[in-house]
Amino acid sequence: MQTVIDSRGMIHIISDSFANDTAIPDAYWISKYILKRVKTGSVILIHMPEKGVREWNLEAMRMTLEGLMKRKFDILNLTGLQNKL
Repeated sequence: MQTVIDSRGMIHIISDSFANDTAIPDAYWISKYILKRVKTGSVILIHMPEKGVREWNLEAMRMTLEGLMKRKFDILNLTGLQNKL
Protein backbone atom coordinates (compact mmCIF):
# COMPACT_ATOMS: atom_id res chain seq x y z
CA MET A 1 0.00 0.00 0.00
CA GLN A 2 2.78 2.44 0.88
CA THR A 3 4.41 1.86 -2.53
CA VAL A 4 1.20 2.91 -4.31
CA ILE A 5 0.77 5.94 -2.04
CA ASP A 6 4.36 7.03 -2.67
CA SER A 7 4.13 6.45 -6.44
CA ARG A 8 1.11 8.75 -6.62
CA GLY A 9 2.62 11.46 -4.43
CA MET A 10 -0.05 10.97 -1.77
CA ILE A 11 0.15 11.16 2.01
CA HIS A 12 -1.43 8.48 4.21
CA ILE A 13 -3.42 9.86 7.15
CA ILE A 14 -4.80 7.82 10.04
CA SER A 15 -7.33 9.30 12.44
CA ASP A 16 -6.94 8.83 16.16
CA SER A 17 -10.39 10.13 17.15
CA PHE A 18 -13.25 8.12 15.66
CA ALA A 19 -16.55 7.31 17.35
CA ASN A 20 -17.98 4.68 14.97
CA ASP A 21 -20.36 7.33 13.63
CA THR A 22 -21.58 5.09 10.79
CA ALA A 23 -23.21 2.69 13.26
CA ILE A 24 -24.15 4.85 16.26
CA PRO A 25 -26.89 7.35 15.30
CA ASP A 26 -26.40 9.62 18.31
CA ALA A 27 -24.77 13.00 17.63
CA TYR A 28 -24.34 13.84 21.32
CA TRP A 29 -22.61 10.52 22.06
CA ILE A 30 -20.31 10.84 19.03
CA SER A 31 -19.26 14.36 19.96
CA LYS A 32 -18.78 13.53 23.63
CA TYR A 33 -16.70 10.44 22.76
CA ILE A 34 -14.43 12.38 20.41
CA LEU A 35 -14.01 15.37 22.73
CA LYS A 36 -12.98 13.02 25.57
CA ARG A 37 -10.15 11.56 23.52
CA VAL A 38 -8.94 14.42 21.32
CA LYS A 39 -5.58 16.00 22.08
CA THR A 40 -3.17 18.37 20.36
CA GLY A 41 -2.29 16.87 16.97
CA SER A 42 -5.33 14.59 16.79
CA VAL A 43 -6.94 13.76 13.47
CA ILE A 44 -10.72 13.42 13.85
CA LEU A 45 -12.85 11.29 11.55
CA ILE A 46 -16.57 12.00 11.20
CA HIS A 47 -18.15 10.72 8.00
CA MET A 48 -19.97 13.14 5.69
CA PRO A 49 -23.70 13.19 6.36
CA GLU A 50 -26.11 12.91 3.44
CA LYS A 51 -29.85 13.24 3.22
CA GLY A 52 -31.18 9.96 4.57
CA VAL A 53 -27.68 8.66 5.43
CA ARG A 54 -25.82 9.50 8.64
CA GLU A 55 -27.77 12.75 9.01
CA TRP A 56 -26.89 12.78 12.72
CA ASN A 57 -23.27 13.44 11.78
CA LEU A 58 -24.01 17.04 10.82
CA GLU A 59 -25.04 17.76 14.41
CA ALA A 60 -22.10 15.70 15.71
CA MET A 61 -19.74 17.84 13.63
CA ARG A 62 -21.29 21.06 14.91
CA MET A 63 -21.06 19.99 18.56
CA THR A 64 -17.52 18.67 18.15
CA LEU A 65 -16.31 21.86 16.47
CA GLU A 66 -17.93 23.99 19.19
CA GLY A 67 -16.24 21.86 21.85
CA LEU A 68 -12.87 22.20 20.16
CA MET A 69 -13.25 25.98 19.83
CA LYS A 70 -14.14 26.27 23.53
CA ARG A 71 -10.90 24.46 24.30
CA LYS A 72 -9.00 26.86 22.00
CA PHE A 73 -7.86 24.15 19.57
CA ASP A 74 -6.67 25.17 16.12
CA ILE A 75 -8.97 23.43 13.63
CA LEU A 76 -7.59 22.45 10.24
CA ASN A 77 -8.85 20.33 7.39
CA LEU A 78 -6.37 17.93 5.78
CA THR A 79 -5.32 20.51 3.16
CA GLY A 80 -4.53 22.99 5.93
CA LEU A 81 -2.58 20.34 7.79
CA GLN A 82 -0.59 19.46 4.67
CA ASN A 83 0.22 23.14 4.10
CA LYS A 84 1.67 23.36 7.62
CA LEU A 85 4.13 20.50 6.94
